[in-house]
Amino acid sequence: VIGQTVTAPAASTVEEQLPLTLA
Repeated sequence: VIGQTVTAPAASTVEEQLPLTLA
């Protein structure tokens, strides 16, 4: 996803389902 994927690998799965609120 975004840079958050590097900081939080677990969040990457959540971001895939979410419309990226922090985008």
